[in-house]
Amino acid sequence: SGAEMAIAPFTADESGLYKFEVTAKLGSRKQAKTCYIGVREEHEISRFETAAYVSDAGGGDDSMWCWPRQIDTTFSHSGMGSLKVTPHAKDGTWPRIVFGRNGYMVWDLTNASSVSLWAYNAGTEPIEGFALAVADEKISSGSQLFAIQTLPAKQWTKVTMWMANVKVNKPDLDLTKVTVFYGNVASDYQNRSTFYLDDVTINYGEADPKPTPA
Repeated sequence: SGAEMAIAPFTADESGLYKFEVTAKLGSRKQAKTCYIGVREEHEISRFETAAYVSDAGGGDDSMWCWPRQIDTTFSHSGMGSLKVTPHAKDGTWPRIVFGRNGYMVWDLTNASSVSLWAYNAGTEPIEGFALAVADEKISSGSQLFAIQTLPAKQWTKVTMWMANVKVNKPDLDLTKVTVFYGNVASDYQNRSTFYLDDVTINYGEADPKPTPA
């Protein structure tokens, strides 16, 4: 009829992806519109649920060129989507994905027990030399600490940075302003298989393992 629909309030009681459908009908004519609203968990960095989440995966122009990334809503560790990274065939050796929110690229990890993510290697051979890392706001070399984890082929692998290790190995790092990133830290870059990232989270209350010197 062209009349404006009444505004109805919506309250999200739980995190997740909410789907909204509105259908208008006039005689034999019918039109439907669908939209999604993502509600993040309290300690979520990113779950890469829809295309809007791709901005959570930042980095410089060189890294973007070497590691083009997009949201894939057909494959995920949990939820609706994941971040798909299709490496350039030859360009770049040490690309990284810097995790942020709305252009702000540091996180307060003061009371966290760990930071973790899940990675999937879509290739046929293991990927060596990738690491979840923390650093200061400028990502200066002396502040960086790596949690290196081999990614076996065709499976999801959890990668964890324990804050107990950070406190022992980087005691001067300001935990209120920590950069969290994922990248290649090996001396070269051979296996350029496509990979996926999902469920990047800050965790609390976990039992820290015994710190390991870097």
